[in-house]
Amino acid sequence: MSSLRYSYNNSALLIGLKKGGSGGGGSEIPLPSGKWNVIVTDKENGYFTLEQMKQNATNINNYFKERGWSPTARMALLGNMEKESTMNPGLIEVGGGTTPAGPGRGLVQWTPGQNLLTVLDVLYGKHDDWYDGGKQCAVLFAEYQESVGDAHRGIEPQWYQTSSYPITWREWATGNYDLKYLTNAFMYNYLRPGDLNQPDRYVKAQYWSSIFIKG
Repeated sequence: MSSLRYSYNNSALLIGLKKGGSGGGGSEIPLPSGKWNVIVTDKENGYFTLEQMKQNATNINNYFKERGWSPTARMALLGNMEKESTMNPGLIEVGGGTTPAGPGRGLVQWTPGQNLLTVLDVLYGKHDDWYDGGKQCAVLFAEYQESVGDAHRGIEPQWYQTSSYPITWREWATGNYDLKYLTNAFMYNYLRPGDLNQPDRYVKAQYWSSIFIKG
């Protein structure tokens, strides 16, 4: 698959900037404001540098701040998103995926990618712009609402408590837990990768904490 880049009158960036929330039908879930760095690809050129990530990280942090998620939870989310996709909402899992269900897609690498498309269809009636970072944030929040019982749209809640991290998604998002705990809890309870020994997720979360909380 070749790369698809979105121009925004700034060819020097070599990446696209796409306005959050463009297109689609109405939704009761607000969309983030701001512009998004996007490259739609399943190649390694879709991995963003830290500088390329910062605009998207700012959008994500602001969006979930407005939804009431704690600063620590937001940094844990960013650390996990960096590991999953380098915060490129257009990334299709490089190498074709590690499960028979097919490659992941998007900020949290929904696996299979159909999981992302299904919720987009519920929220917006289409998924042709699945790479829209704003809409992906709305999908994640819709899953959260389903999990904690704030809304019932018939979608998969995705959060499953484990014995290692026996907390609800609401407790994760709003409770008083440290950064390492929340970073690992999101990996165990939401992402559920085959390899759960990934300490670099916490290192990445610490970096974003230094930018948005201590910076």
